Amino acid sequence: MLFALTLFLFCTTTVMPWYLSGLILFSVFTGHRYPLVWSFMILGTYVNYMNPVFTENLWVVGVEYAVVGFFVWRDFRLNASYLPAP
Repeated sequence: MLFALTLFLFCTTTVMPWYLSGLILFSVFTGHRYPLVWSFMILGTYVNYMNPVFTENLWVVGVEYAVVGFFVWRDFRLNASYLPAP
């Protein structure tokens, strides 16, 4: 369920911080900690609201998803005991 919700949120156009609450809940029952990293990184996207006119800085979003993607990869790599050995 954690993987399915992660995939869904990676594909959505808008991810609000409270959307990650389900991921954080599921991460309690697994060894994955990337939802916690994502919940901190998503706060950086509020920099888009600093201007009077909303302009989305895609560099901020790109850095956020790069960091989160790294931690997703790292968590699934470190907790890959359920995967068959190559």
